[in-house]
Amino acid sequence: MAATTVEVELAKGGMSLTETARPEWVQNLWSPAGTSAWQTRPGFGQEEQLDTTLLSYTDSSDFLYQEHLGSSAISTEFGHEQVVSVFLNRASTASSQDLFPSNVVYPAGKPARFGNYYSVRIYDVATNKSWEEILHRHTSENDPVALKMDEWYGCYESNETQDRQSYVAATSEPFFFEFFNGVLYFGNERSGLLSYHPVDLRNIRSKQIPALDRHQWVKGYSESSLIHPVVPVDGVFDTAFNYLNQTTFPRPRVAAQMMGHFVVADERTVYFSDAGKPNQFSAPNFIEIPSEDLITALAPINDNLLIFTSSETFLYQPNRGGNIVSGGRLSPVSKAIGCMSGSSVSAEGDIVYWVDSNGVYSTSNGLQVSSISLPIDDLFGGQITSPVSSYFQENGTTTIANEQPRTSYGITGNETISIGYDKITDSLLFSVDELNCVWYFRVGEWALWPTESIVSTVGGVSKVGVTRNITNPFVVIGSESIFLVSGLESQSVTDAVSATSIVNSSYQLLRLGKGGGLDRSIKDEDNRVFADDNVIVSSNSGQADSRFYFRKAEVLANGDWRVPVEMVTQPANPKPTHFDLVIAFNSTLWRPVVIGATATIDLEFPPERSLSSDGYSLGAPIAGTSEAQVWDSTVPAPSATGDQIRIRWDAASSALTELNLTPQYNNTLFYIRFTPLVPASSALGFGFTSTGLVADYDVGATLNIQVDVVAHRTLRTADRHKDDDVAQPVDWAYKSVQVGIDEQRQVRSRGIYARLLSHGRATTPITANWLWGLYNVVMGSDWKDWSTQVLDQENGDITYQASKSTLRTRARDATAVLRDRTFNNDLKYGSYLVDDEELDIISTSLSVKGKFLSHMAFGFVMNRAEKLLIDSMRAAMKTAGGRRRTGR
Repeated sequence: MAATTVEVELAKGGMSLTETARPEWVQNLWSPAGTSAWQTRPGFGQEEQLDTTLLSYTDSSDFLYQEHLGSSAISTEFGHEQVVSVFLNRASTASSQDLFPSNVVYPAGKPARFGNYYSVRIYDVATNKSWEEILHRHTSENDPVALKMDEWYGCYESNETQDRQSYVAATSEPFFFEFFNGVLYFGNERSGLLSYHPVDLRNIRSKQIPALDRHQWVKGYSESSLIHPVVPVDGVFDTAFNYLNQTTFPRPRVAAQMMGHFVVADERTVYFSDAGKPNQFSAPNFIEIPSEDLITALAPINDNLLIFTSSETFLYQPNRGGNIVSGGRLSPVSKAIGCMSGSSVSAEGDIVYWVDSNGVYSTSNGLQVSSISLPIDDLFGGQITSPVSSYFQENGTTTIANEQPRTSYGITGNETISIGYDKITDSLLFSVDELNCVWYFRVGEWALWPTESIVSTVGGVSKVGVTRNITNPFVVIGSESIFLVSGLESQSVTDAVSATSIVNSSYQLLRLGKGGGLDRSIKDEDNRVFADDNVIVSSNSGQADSRFYFRKAEVLANGDWRVPVEMVTQPANPKPTHFDLVIAFNSTLWRPVVIGATATIDLEFPPERSLSSDGYSLGAPIAGTSEAQVWDSTVPAPSATGDQIRIRWDAASSALTELNLTPQYNNTLFYIRFTPLVPASSALGFGFTSTGLVADYDVGATLNIQVDVVAHRTLRTADRHKDDDVAQPVDWAYKSVQVGIDEQRQVRSRGIYARLLSHGRATTPITANWLWGLYNVVMGSDWKDWSTQVLDQENGDITYQASKSTLRTRARDATAVLRDRTFNNDLKYGSYLVDDEELDIISTSLSVKGKFLSHMAFGFVMNRAEKLLIDSMRAAMKTAGGRRRTGR
């Protein structure tokens, strides 16, 4: 009598390494609210990639953005979602490395400073606009008694001849964030308590000090009020209580809110503000925490306050009799459970979730603590091993050329953890930066979301490796989206003009579901600056009070670069009757826009200079010459490959007797447009030089004044990411426990019947020639599923089926051939007008024999449109006789 086939359900529940009835591994799958089946998670698509506006002047990666110190998402009162991030930034604050011409005498205090600074990046999701703020001391922090107000100077009143810089020196201590009454409060012990009142951002402004503009004409500003320190003041109860002031107010480590009171804490003291007044703290409104450890986090719960150290948890139940809430009850909740940091706790509704070095916990009343991480308990203080990467390790070879995938995961307590709860999907997520992963939890079920991929090819052949385009993930939960802050990414670009390397450090803001199924999918969401500075083109005049400026170019819709040219004149000689300007440029990369039969340089004039336009004599690009400071000698003929622009203004040719310029002021004269000749090259500026050439102006018949020339440089590069050049697959897997049939000694599995919903496998994957597809199955027997590598097995107790189709042919095309029911698949006209996605039963025919059997379905989402939902996965098994007499 033939053995009866038994079907065993494999797709039941979430990941568990301790409960034998649950699967052992669930990777890059989720089941958001409203669904009941596991499905491949959407990819984290790139929302934006940003760098700093400061400079490094070195090709070392030890400069610019160095560490991510924390992020928070807020919903503004005007309906925008914004993400605020803080970075440790090692950079120079000056706008130029040319400090300064050796023949010009400048004050000893030059405005170039290298240091560690706090860089705050604000990104508006609704408008795709961003802002950078370098934290500095504000004039509001000055003592009006010790320093008169007419002696107050803002940080950005620094320039070539004055140094008023007052930046906050940065450390790597993380930042805390708390959104309270429409304002984001954040900081750490070094920065103090700061506030950001949300604004609708327009255009970003460089945070460099204008090092090549003197204070007489600099178009600067004093300081920014976008982010400013919270200054404690007396409250409405000042007749009854003393209030904390700037001297007595603490440097907070963490912040929260409770019953309308803003709450901050330093090492072991918790301070409560007046209700609704985050900058008013009465002196008696505080409590002390009886702990040897420092406070690490605060969280509100049911009008009470949870207070955490690294190893303990306390519940504070405040006094509800008035504005002073410090007369309440402090109760120890746990002497063994604490919280790792302020970013490791999430308060949502009536439940608080947090991560300790021992596990993940929750409470709904503050007194009873539940561990929700028991299924993955070995992650904390131990290691859990991935069957996916174990299966794909390159083993049995003498030399392993490729970096191998991560095989295990473990938390030691030193990692940066960020946790958040998303109400829309009813999902709890926490990220572990050093492991490059996010853990997903919902209705008691866990799944691991690695942000690395093992997909790799060498010479067009599948070769296991590591694709790591999302690093150090930090999960941030917004009101409408789930974000990851990723990075830092370092990239080197070679400047075609100077042949030097420019190192860029940037971070990426990623959003779950943007761009479909791929991780870090991107169209053109890369707005890095790379480099943005000024150089002294000509410094042989010795005149520091008169200059020509070639300012920052505007990129026009047609691809041309439009450069404003300004002039500063001396106070004693403000109005030129004549000037000559000769400038050399890199003619292999740029070509000035010309007009007319003689190919004259096309100048554009602002309205206030239109009357002076008749006084200009212009040439076409002229080939280089050895003439020195002489305009009127024999001028070479215009050249199609010329590398000089020659511009003269003469009152003798104009209706004006002189140029009406304001002395010691940036007077815009005209605009020059350039067309890039090699769009794919990286060029820092136009290669402007004028050594040995003319830059001067005349006043009257005899007075000739030599003029310095300063040029702005902006990097034009094709090295910005686009068109999915940094996209990577999402590697998913669902592995069952070892299963058998009751007391049978030996069983045989004949394959898997899976009920799947799929969009099919794309014909254009981001990685070509990868052996494995969207849906693959592997089976093994007798506990070898965690130790067996694919290269070890040619046959025997582990079998697999690669790149199994996830669709059934359901419709005929015009030639009566059965095809998948997908878009653009040549279906017969009229076959389907409106249709729903359907569940297909996909069978795999494999054979493995043993006492216990393990099944793993896995795959790789390698196209934006790919997706897979697993409604059921059943193994077909039957009795196969007794145990073997040899072997295991």
